[in-house]
Amino acid sequence: IRNSPFLNFWLPYPFTWISRLSFMYSLKRYVHHNADNLEIIHVHEAHWIAGAVSWSAKGLSVPIVCKEADFPHKADISYDTPYRKTLSILRRSLNFIAITPAIEESMVQVGISPDRIRYIPNGVEVPSEPAAIIGSKSVIYIGNFTQGTRRKAFDILFEAWVEVQRKDKELVMTVLGGGDASPWQEYLRRNGCEDSVIFAGSVPDVGLFLKTARMFVLPSRIEGLSNALLEAMSWGVPVVVSDIETHQSLIKHEDNGIGVPVNDSKALANAMVELYDDDKLSQRIGEAGRQTVASGYNLTQIVNSLEELYDDLSKGS
Repeated sequence: IRNSPFLNFWLPYPFTWISRLSFMYSLKRYVHHNADNLEIIHVHEAHWIAGAVSWSAKGLSVPIVCKEADFPHKADISYDTPYRKTLSILRRSLNFIAITPAIEESMVQVGISPDRIRYIPNGVEVPSEPAAIIGSKSVIYIGNFTQGTRRKAFDILFEAWVEVQRKDKELVMTVLGGGDASPWQEYLRRNGCEDSVIFAGSVPDVGLFLKTARMFVLPSRIEGLSNALLEAMSWGVPVVVSDIETHQSLIKHEDNGIGVPVNDSKALANAMVELYDDDKLSQRIGEAGRQTVASGYNLTQIVNSLEELYDDLSKGS
């Protein structure tokens, strides 16, 4: 019962609805009270909050831009939101940032005008020196357990790791990210692998781990454009990812990364072992990934693109 999707939605439904209504009216008061000081509103979410911001700013001539990081873009706002039909209509008239081409295409498919969408990916800083991958036995995974297995595919990650340990006892995985990891720690204990995984929790600087990593893995079922993935690539760490559409926007198989079928733990395990056994492949993929980030996802470039968008919006172009 605790894991029932029906109860998980409908049991807290009235409380969610009321809290969102309260948020909307508070936001409306704030926006109108501070209207003279607002030049642009940037919403870091393109679902119900985007509609709520549009509703709260109605009557004001302040441009609004929303960042869409989820794939696919949701055409409608869910039942636990007040005025959901009105907010869905208002949201379509806003300006959007799509962080991958796949997300941009999904937005167009549900009726958002292409001229209201600007493709601007996430960006990261590129370290001056790449990671020392050869000789390292460290596999890095970064993900918050509060985001859930359905999205982050923790089941696939740890099933694959058990298989990796059967084939190669040298590798050690460090898992970075908050949330309750105890069910997976117990799973590893039952399979005799608990000593090969370090659960480090949330850390202030993932670079301290990436700069000595052998590889990075991300088998997610649902993902936007992962900053953790970009950071790993910026260090020149070879990456293994699920072949979901948003990953395919960034990763070219056996060029700047390794793509494996989503939900396939054996394929993920085989890719990790192959990458560890092949230094030349690892080095080539790592270097190509670092170049990909430096040329298209450098933080300076992305900031410039955002400034250009804000300038265009402020001028009404």
